[in-house]
Amino acid sequence: MATLPYIPESLALSFGGSRSFKAITLEQVRRFVDTAGLPMKPVSDVMRETADRTRDEWLKLAEKDLLPAQMAGAIDMQIKSVVLE
Repeated sequence: MATLPYIPESLALSFGGSRSFKAITLEQVRRFVDTAGLPMKPVSDVMRETADRTRDEWLKLAEKDLLPAQMAGAIDMQIKSVVLE
């Protein structure tokens, strides 16, 4: 997220061989979780909770009005585009 206002649609680090946020798939997450030796259910629960809380808190964040409109808009669009299946 921190790179979004400066490098649109690009992650600071690669994930699954890509720096594109949109290229991250559930299958890539599963492979990462398997490689790390973690159970998928708790990881997916944390991912969903993080996405939900980020969305909810962003909507209420008064300080976002201090950002340049283009930057706030880019962050807003990214947060709203996250869909976890």
